[in-house]
Amino acid sequence: MVRIIYIVIFFLVACSDKQYIEYYPSGGIKKERIYQTRDTSTYLQKTYFPNGQLESIGHYIKGNRDGFWQGWHEDGELSWTVEYENGTIKPPSQDPYWEVISFGKRDFQVGRPKKIRIYIEGVEPKQMGIMTTNAKVEIPSEDNDFYFVITPQKAGNMLFQVIYKEDDGLRILGRDSINVLPVP
Repeated sequence: MVRIIYIVIFFLVACSDKQYIEYYPSGGIKKERIYQTRDTSTYLQKTYFPNGQLESIGHYIKGNRDGFWQGWHEDGELSWTVEYENGTIKPPSQDPYWEVISFGKRDFQVGRPKKIRIYIEGVEPKQMGIMTTNAKVEIPSEDNDFYFVITPQKAGNMLFQVIYKEDDGLRILGRDSINVLPVP
């Protein structure tokens, strides 16, 4: 009987989800990882703002972002949704503009502004916008109607989206994940 109890306890412990939790100095949860297998490079990750609001959620598979990820503003409003495939943002297949605005592997560096000119036939620059994570964006103005100026604020993965302002809302024309290098 004791042997059966040990086997049941071992089975329950071995099959249960394992968690890693990182906390803010204030005591609130900053990051939570839920491992559903023994492979520690595959897990569900949730990050939180200091106020406790969910900041982002998504899966890592073998150390790479994979599947749908979502992010929110600190007030709880949805900010972005991105689909990853093996660590790379998967562009929407129905998007005809993607090749026009895809960056490839440009050198972006923390604190160094970069001018970006986006041209899509039939779309005025004033109808477009850029949404990024971890970067400051200056939009075209009367003095400069061609260039967006992007100044990354943090090293790592920067999500970049070009949006089009339509009458009934915003449409994402394309998105990319850009590696930002630290200050040398």
